[in-house]
This record gives sequence, C-alpha cells and structure tokens, in this order.
Amino acid sequence: VIVTTDGVISGKAAIRKFFEDFLAGFDSAAMESTVVNTQTVHDDVVVFNFTVGTAGMTFHDTAVIRDDRIKVLATVAYPAK
Repeated sequence: VIVTTDGVISGKAAIRKFFEDFLAGFDSAAMESTVVNTQTVHDDVVVFNFTVGTAGMTFHDTAVIRDDRIKVLATVAYPAK
C-alpha cells in the first residue's frame, strides 16, 4: 500500500498507476534538479527526503521493506523552501 495525504492506494495496478503518473512529470531537467536531503535506514524502515527543484516540491517518504519489497510507503509532498 501507499499512504498519502490524499488517501490510501492499494493493489498492484493502482500502485503502478501512482508511480507511472508521478514519474510522467519527470523529464531530464527534473532528474538533474533532484537533491537528496536525507536518507536513513534502520532495520526494515527507510526514511527518504528529497527535493525536485524544477517542480519546487519536497517529498518525504517512509517505507517498510520486507523480503526485498516495499510493503508500505507513506509519502507527503510540500512546497520546497
């Protein structure tokens, strides 16, 4: 599942669509302007914060990973400062 401020996304097809829609807005300029602010790993939890400069947005993700798969991803996006 993916937990966002807009709701919960579950199921393989819905999760695939979420990532397809998210990545569709990324061109090479967006990728080049992305800065990783922090990444912390503890056991099966990853906290990842990054800013996409061309989008003017910062994303904060927390994921639980088990058996080499993301089991839960919680994500919040907010305007970059």
